[in-house]
Amino acid sequence: AALGAPAMKIDMAAVQLASATEIEDARTKFGRLSEAIDAYMKGFKMTAPEGVRPAWCPMVSKPWLQEGDVIANPYYGKAMATCGEFR
Repeated sequence: AALGAPAMKIDMAAVQLASATEIEDARTKFGRLSEAIDAYMKGFKMTAPEGVRPAWCPMVSKPWLQEGDVIANPYYGKAMATCGEFR
């Protein structure tokens, strides 16, 4: 509520992710949460905190935030852990 109405998508996506019981479902719901965070940050022209970088997976066309300098793609597990790019 403190973040305002635009943050409701983040809240809803986080609740859905918390209910995931299987890895594929969790990855799908993580993607929705990441999209909501990305849209919120872009809408308010925010940048990621120090040490956190936005990344993009071209295979699923979804963003995520991560620490470090080596891509760690959360969408395909070990099969494609380094797929993606920093934005």
